Amino acid sequence: PMADFVEQLAARGQTTAQELYGAQGWVAHHTSDAWHFTAPTGRTVWGLWPMGGAWATRHLYEHYRYTLDREFLAERAWPVMVGAATFFLDYLIEHPETGLLVSGPSSSPENRFRTRDGQVADTSMGTAMDHQIIRDLFRNLLDSAEVLGRENDPLIVRVREAEARLTPPQVGSDGRLMEWNREYE
Repeated sequence: PMADFVEQLAARGQTTAQELYGAQGWVAHHTSDAWHFTAPTGRTVWGLWPMGGAWATRHLYEHYRYTLDREFLAERAWPVMVGAATFFLDYLIEHPETGLLVSGPSSSPENRFRTRDGQVADTSMGTAMDHQIIRDLFRNLLDSAEVLGRENDPLIVRVREAEARLTPPQVGSDGRLMEWNREYE
């Protein structure tokens, strides 16, 4: 049932990716349900989080890892992961200061931060949560490509290059793993 749900979510998410972001592939935001809702809704602090679909693809990859069912991987998990990765290849942008890729705008659901001028904000570029989910999606797709003998597929080459340029986790001056792209309160 989970694979069925994610496949249907991916089908609906193609429209959201195209109409909302002008992107290829598919996307699903924080809020989805039995009707496969994929667009952002609600407050930005939790609603503007386009990682729901990418996160859901992990379940399909985990199913493969548990069963080693190559047919499932090739016919069901692969197309869904390819579509999600295709979206993020369009969604990621180069950070003007570092040259690394960042996601955004996005949020770290249900969390806020205080800017240097004291304003409370909930959206940012390059949140740690986004990058971990994108990195996980890319790694799962690259591992799947190896299993399926598709390492030289042009999309896989692009994913490999993007993964290498994705902003890595950052540690703040106080030792914390930074949730945001800057060391905010």
